[in-house]
Amino acid sequence: MRLDIKRFAFAVASSWAAWYTLCSFLVAVAPVQTQAVFSFAMHYDLTGARNLTWPSFFGGLVLTTAWVGVFAATVGGFFNARSSSRNSDPGVDQKAETSK
Repeated sequence: MRLDIKRFAFAVASSWAAWYTLCSFLVAVAPVQTQAVFSFAMHYDLTGARNLTWPSFFGGLVLTTAWVGVFAATVGGFFNARSSSRNSDPGVDQKAETSK
């Protein structure tokens, strides 16, 4: 099985952007409670965290989504390279492509 790297990276980055937006919304609506839940879940003290502003939200959204997309594309490339090197029948990929 081969991954379409662009689609995989886009799907992972889109999912990340949705979760980032949800997390930011929770921080904006209930900062103390969100901080307490994330501190408990990550076993890390988040009491010194900065306040969320519009520029920090959009900057974080764009930068982290880009990095997550690059990371997902890299993982997809490694997956494709690893799966093709482990394939014992070299004609399997050709058979899958011709059946489409």
